[in-house]
Amino acid sequence: MSRATRTLALVLAAFLPPACGPQALSVGDGPSGGGGDISSVTAELDTVPPTGAQCLRLTIVMGATVERQLYSVVPGETTRFQVSGLAAGPATFSGDAFNAACSAVTGKSFPTWVSDSQTVTLSAGTPTKVFLTFRQNVQAIVSADFVGNPTFQEFSIPSGGSPELITWGFSGDLWFTEPSANRVGRITSAGVITEYTVPTGGSDPIGIATVGGADAWFTEYVANRIGHVTSAGVFQEFVIPTANAGPYGIIPGPAGGYWFTEYNANKIGFITSTGTITEYPIPTANSFPVGIDWVTFDRLWFTESGSGKIGSITLGGAITEYPVPSGGGLGRICTGYDGIDFVNMWFVESNADKVATIASDGTVTEYNLQSGAAPFDLNYAFDGNIYVPEPDANLIARVNPLGAMFEFRPPTNGAYPFSIPQAGGPDGKIWFTELAASRIGTMTFP
Repeated sequence: MSRATRTLALVLAAFLPPACGPQALSVGDGPSGGGGDISSVTAELDTVPPTGAQCLRLTIVMGATVERQLYSVVPGETTRFQVSGLAAGPATFSGDAFNAACSAVTGKSFPTWVSDSQTVTLSAGTPTKVFLTFRQNVQAIVSADFVGNPTFQEFSIPSGGSPELITWGFSGDLWFTEPSANRVGRITSAGVITEYTVPTGGSDPIGIATVGGADAWFTEYVANRIGHVTSAGVFQEFVIPTANAGPYGIIPGPAGGYWFTEYNANKIGFITSTGTITEYPIPTANSFPVGIDWVTFDRLWFTESGSGKIGSITLGGAITEYPVPSGGGLGRICTGYDGIDFVNMWFVESNADKVATIASDGTVTEYNLQSGAAPFDLNYAFDGNIYVPEPDANLIARVNPLGAMFEFRPPTNGAYPFSIPQAGGPDGKIWFTELAASRIGTMTFP
């Protein structure tokens, strides 16, 4: 099961006697040997069409016969269709929806929404139901990908500290780490920043994660602890059982608690909300795990910077590893989101100046950034793109679901953009840290 899905159900049912409908679709005699004709098939949209939908195209495949018909729909109103003359036997149904009037739809038009396909066997006197699930069409989104110049906004860190990694919990505030200053910070969507000093001196906080934004969990790389801080600045710290483990990346788990990487100890760790820690050794020695995240509820994915592999770990601790073509020097990893659903994982190949995806079967696809970009972090945004800071180039790359790339430069020279939070951050903006400029920045696209 993936993190999210957006669906619109189209219900088609075969009934005797036929239901009333606005128009009929003649399909002819159907495939040979298909048996007798069924009296009618009624298609009813059981929820209102998506915002902007004006035209529905229904496709029915029966053997060698393929029939398509356009139907006008009214946004906000339930619409019922009657399709008659279908032949008994196997029939495959699918649908497309357009944000244009049917009169403007041609064979070359990109549908705005597409459905899955369902095959059923139609027979006279036997009611049949087919459920079609509609989703936004990624190909249509990408084909109309418009990139205007973003508006930037920057918020200075009050202490002048250097913000490194940043996180957002989908409501409330964002949190970030300041390793060199031994602090963690919190920033509201309005840009108000509060900083908190970690109780253990020289702890070197790096990774940080939050759910909801009211508190945060973070890794203390040098102090060998997992920290917890509330929005009131109250801290808890939990010592990791393995000495000098080097905790690095951290993420809320799919079933509660927090998962983290142990860079020096070659392990993946899990901590409960009460501070109980469990550790799992990685099969490959000197793998130096860095980032960790998940896309389905059954396992998490992590990068092995030293071994040049991507690992996956089940909730029970079983680990599988997959080699990366370009080898070691891997940065962080994040969930992929294509504007429709959460799919695959994206990760950074810092040494190779690339970003890549890995599918559930371990298939890796790589995309080139510009040379010398020195990327480390990346994250998805709700606009369906992946955002990748390129610190040495002072750019932020936007990679769409097909791998097309655009780059944008923050207004401050030498800002060293470094990290992006989950989903881009609140208010539809893309938030990022500026490590050298001591600022938190946002990009807002027109």
